[in-house]
Amino acid sequence: MTRIKICGLMTEEDIRSINEARPDYCGFIVEYPKSRRNVSKDQVERLVRLLEPEILPVGVFVNAPPFLPAKMANEGTIRAIQLHGQEDAFYLQRLRKLTDAPVIHCHGERCGSCAKK
Repeated sequence: MTRIKICGLMTEEDIRSINEARPDYCGFIVEYPKSRRNVSKDQVERLVRLLEPEILPVGVFVNAPPFLPAKMANEGTIRAIQLHGQEDAFYLQRLRKLTDAPVIHCHGERCGSCAKK
């Protein structure tokens, strides 16, 4: 089954468009200043409140400390975690101890394929 994810959301206008398009997932690049689409944890919390409930919010993280994605997932701000940095097996093990949220692990900042963990 094909699933659709639209990523890099930053504004209320983005959320209105997402709610109209109805993808399966939407992504927020969280606390990664090197990205022009970077958003803060607080921005994600505010934007997710505007999101239609059937659209799954995904936090996209690049080499973030594991407590950040875990905290956002455990609080219900995001419902899945996508890793896009150099996170290794030890990082995944630590993250798994902090949360049961689904994790998508991409290999490298510009990956061609991702693996669900």
